Amino acid sequence: MIGKLIKVENGYVLLVDNIMYATDNDLLSYKNCRKIALGYDIDELAEEETIENEYNSENSFKRGFLKALEIYRGEIPREIDHEWASDEIIESFYSDSSEWDVEIEMGYCEIEDEIVPKIDRNGCIIMKKIWKEN
Repeated sequence: MIGKLIKVENGYVLLVDNIMYATDNDLLSYKNCRKIALGYDIDELAEEETIENEYNSENSFKRGFLKALEIYRGEIPREIDHEWASDEIIESFYSDSSEWDVEIEMGYCEIEDEIVPKIDRNGCIIMKKIWKEN
Protein backbone atom coordinates (compact mmCIF):
# COMPACT_ATOMS: atom_id res chain seq x y z
CA MET A 1 0.00 0.00 0.00
CA ILE A 2 1.28 3.47 -0.89
CA GLY A 3 0.86 6.45 1.41
CA LYS A 4 2.18 9.92 2.05
CA LEU A 5 4.00 10.77 5.27
CA ILE A 6 3.56 14.44 6.19
CA LYS A 7 5.50 16.42 8.78
CA VAL A 8 3.11 18.56 10.79
CA GLU A 9 3.81 21.04 13.56
CA ASN A 10 3.70 18.49 16.37
CA GLY A 11 4.77 15.26 14.62
CA TYR A 12 3.86 13.16 11.59
CA VAL A 13 0.66 12.05 9.85
CA LEU A 14 0.26 9.19 7.37
CA LEU A 15 -2.28 9.66 4.57
CA VAL A 16 -3.58 6.87 2.37
CA ASP A 17 -5.78 7.94 -0.55
CA ASN A 18 -5.79 11.47 0.96
CA ILE A 19 -7.41 10.16 4.16
CA MET A 20 -5.63 10.28 7.53
CA TYR A 21 -4.55 6.71 8.23
CA ALA A 22 -2.30 7.10 11.28
CA THR A 23 -0.28 9.57 13.37
CA ASP A 24 2.92 9.28 15.38
CA ASN A 25 0.70 9.40 18.48
CA ASP A 26 -0.83 6.01 17.72
CA LEU A 27 0.39 3.72 14.92
CA LEU A 28 3.57 5.45 13.67
CA SER A 29 7.03 5.23 15.17
CA TYR A 30 8.52 8.72 15.55
CA LYS A 31 11.96 7.20 15.00
CA ASN A 32 10.85 5.55 11.73
CA CYS A 33 9.20 8.80 10.57
CA ARG A 34 12.38 10.74 11.31
CA LYS A 35 14.44 8.15 9.43
CA ILE A 36 12.19 8.58 6.38
CA ALA A 37 12.37 12.38 6.64
CA LEU A 38 16.16 12.49 6.91
CA GLY A 39 17.07 9.51 4.76
CA TYR A 40 19.13 8.02 7.61
CA ASP A 41 18.86 7.33 11.34
CA ILE A 42 21.58 9.24 13.16
CA ASP A 43 21.20 7.02 16.25
CA GLU A 44 21.80 3.86 14.15
CA LEU A 45 24.79 5.51 12.46
CA ALA A 46 26.23 6.51 15.84
CA GLU A 47 25.71 3.00 17.20
CA GLU A 48 27.46 1.44 14.20
CA GLU A 49 30.35 3.89 14.52
CA THR A 50 30.80 3.36 18.26
CA ILE A 51 30.75 -0.44 17.82
CA GLU A 52 33.41 -0.25 15.10
CA ASN A 53 35.55 2.27 17.00
CA GLU A 54 35.27 1.62 20.75
CA TYR A 55 36.97 4.90 21.63
CA ASN A 56 34.28 7.03 19.94
CA SER A 57 31.23 8.12 21.87
CA GLU A 58 27.78 8.80 20.46
CA ASN A 59 28.14 12.51 21.17
CA SER A 60 31.48 12.77 19.40
CA PHE A 61 29.91 11.07 16.38
CA LYS A 62 27.10 13.62 16.36
CA ARG A 63 29.67 16.46 16.55
CA GLY A 64 31.45 14.90 13.57
CA PHE A 65 28.18 14.55 11.74
CA LEU A 66 27.47 18.26 12.21
CA LYS A 67 30.90 18.98 10.74
CA ALA A 68 30.04 16.78 7.74
CA LEU A 69 26.81 18.74 7.26
CA GLU A 70 28.80 21.96 7.36
CA ILE A 71 31.14 20.67 4.65
CA TYR A 72 28.33 19.22 2.54
CA ARG A 73 25.77 22.01 2.82
CA GLY A 74 27.96 25.04 3.52
CA GLU A 75 27.96 27.09 6.69
CA ILE A 76 25.75 25.72 9.47
CA PRO A 77 23.58 28.43 11.02
CA ARG A 78 24.90 29.65 14.39
CA GLU A 79 21.98 28.19 16.34
CA ILE A 80 23.21 24.64 15.64
CA ASP A 81 26.94 25.25 15.49
CA HIS A 82 27.64 23.60 18.84
CA GLU A 83 28.32 20.10 20.05
CA TRP A 84 24.96 19.38 21.70
CA ALA A 85 22.61 20.04 18.77
CA SER A 86 19.42 18.03 19.10
CA ASP A 87 18.16 15.68 16.39
CA GLU A 88 15.23 18.05 15.74
CA ILE A 89 17.61 20.95 15.05
CA ILE A 90 19.69 18.78 12.74
CA GLU A 91 16.49 17.64 10.98
CA SER A 92 15.23 21.20 10.52
CA PHE A 93 18.55 22.22 8.97
CA TYR A 94 18.95 19.24 6.68
CA SER A 95 15.47 18.40 5.46
CA ASP A 96 13.77 20.84 3.08
CA SER A 97 10.75 18.63 2.38
CA SER A 98 7.74 18.05 4.59
CA GLU A 99 6.09 15.25 2.56
CA TRP A 100 7.43 11.84 1.53
CA ASP A 101 5.91 9.01 -0.47
CA VAL A 102 6.08 5.79 1.53
CA GLU A 103 5.33 2.14 1.01
CA ILE A 104 3.48 0.47 3.86
CA GLU A 105 4.62 -3.14 4.22
CA MET A 106 1.70 -5.54 4.00
CA GLY A 107 1.24 -9.12 5.16
CA TYR A 108 -1.42 -11.77 5.52
CA CYS A 109 -3.22 -11.96 8.88
CA GLU A 110 -4.74 -15.39 9.54
CA ILE A 111 -6.98 -14.08 12.33
CA GLU A 112 -8.58 -11.45 10.07
CA ASP A 113 -8.16 -13.58 6.92
CA GLU A 114 -6.95 -10.58 4.93
CA ILE A 115 -3.92 -8.57 3.96
CA VAL A 116 -3.10 -5.91 6.59
CA PRO A 117 -0.22 -3.50 7.31
CA LYS A 118 2.72 -5.18 9.02
CA ILE A 119 3.56 -3.83 12.46
CA ASP A 120 6.78 -3.88 14.47
CA ARG A 121 7.15 -5.23 18.01
CA ASN A 122 5.93 -1.86 19.36
CA GLY A 123 2.69 -2.04 17.37
CA CYS A 124 3.76 0.60 14.83
CA ILE A 125 3.21 0.37 11.08
CA ILE A 126 6.32 -0.62 9.12
CA MET A 127 6.93 1.71 6.19
CA LYS A 128 9.77 2.64 3.89
CA LYS A 129 10.50 5.75 1.89
CA ILE A 130 9.93 5.52 -1.86
CA TRP A 131 13.01 7.00 -3.50
CA LYS A 132 12.30 8.94 -6.65
CA GLU A 133 14.52 8.77 -9.71
CA ASN A 134 16.17 12.07 -10.63
